[in-house]
Amino acid sequence: GDMGPTRELLHPLRDNALEKLGIQPGKTALVDQVHSKCIFSWDMAMTEPRLPADGVIGSGGQAAAVTVADCMPIAVYEEKNGSWALLHSGRQGTGILAVALRELEGLAQKQGIEKPSFLVTMGPCISAGNYEVSREIAQEFGAVWGDDCLAEKPKYALSLRQANLNICREYGVKTVNMYQECTFTDERLASYRREGKSFRRMMACLSSRDSICSNKDE
Repeated sequence: GDMGPTRELLHPLRDNALEKLGIQPGKTALVDQVHSKCIFSWDMAMTEPRLPADGVIGSGGQAAAVTVADCMPIAVYEEKNGSWALLHSGRQGTGILAVALRELEGLAQKQGIEKPSFLVTMGPCISAGNYEVSREIAQEFGAVWGDDCLAEKPKYALSLRQANLNICREYGVKTVNMYQECTFTDERLASYRREGKSFRRMMACLSSRDSICSNKDE
């Protein structure tokens, strides 16, 4: 089913999925995803719904959710203090992972943690072989995130996975879990490029007791 845009605060199917995971919908932070690198705290996202952003930072018993359809959901967990971030990362928002890592590192250092220990989980997204773009867009992306994020045969294409792996390496993240499924080719998964205007959205959520949970078609 379609988990809907996160600007829709009331969504029965999404709420039911959260409840099945043991997460209270009314205490789950949502932001109005706009393909940005903007992140808000859980407190801010709960106080002012529909904030334009693509990530939430929280801790403790807090929870957040994002919806995706080819873009990559990313969960970040700092193992020493239990803080976390949940992100929606597409082409335009690539780099939001770096923003989250810096924010979480700053929080850890304020608590006296000199060397934070991060666990990053990257959910299903469109694969490089199916993410065709123009030559200009490919060159701009590669100039920022590395030429290893590009494929040129048979057409120009981007790898969201490789770009975010490069960010993890830059920030010294040693533990990365990655889903290998391609949303474009795996029909169980939602894909804007495959499904067109009637596309569905999957949900990824994170709480203090769960890492990323990818909700496939129900």
